[in-house]
Amino acid sequence: MKKPLAKIGRQNHQNHLVKVMPILTIVYCLQCFVMYKFAHDINIGDYALSLGVMLAGLIFSMMYYDNNHQVMIYEDHLHLSFGVFGLDKKIPLRDIIDIQVPKKECPFSNVTIVTKDNKKHIFLFVDYPVQVKQTIESFKRGSFSEVEVKEAA
Repeated sequence: MKKPLAKIGRQNHQNHLVKVMPILTIVYCLQCFVMYKFAHDINIGDYALSLGVMLAGLIFSMMYYDNNHQVMIYEDHLHLSFGVFGLDKKIPLRDIIDIQVPKKECPFSNVTIVTKDNKKHIFLFVDYPVQVKQTIESFKRGSFSEVEVKEAA
């Protein structure tokens, strides 16, 4: 198999998760405190444990997705892989009819790729989605340069 020309990254989403972790922890503590003061019918230990496990599970699942859902861009196709679900798929660039991204560039957002068979492939938390769209479109046209590839990766 040829070497990929670019890889869709999710580093900005991971950085964002790290930045908001203190806020999530404060909200968690406030919820536990409010329940401790006002809801005397529940066991606060079980409540705090269940909230903590759910919060940790949410953060873990997002980090796992960011690290393990791979989208590689080749000259003629996108290669998707996500081991835990057994996903190993190729999307030929010629089959892509639309790439949906936000109107303005942002640090991370979702990218939706629509193919000829009307299937939607949604990639979550993609770094610089507008730039990714421009890069994929330039590959489709066959008019890409090394500078574009390095900036998008």
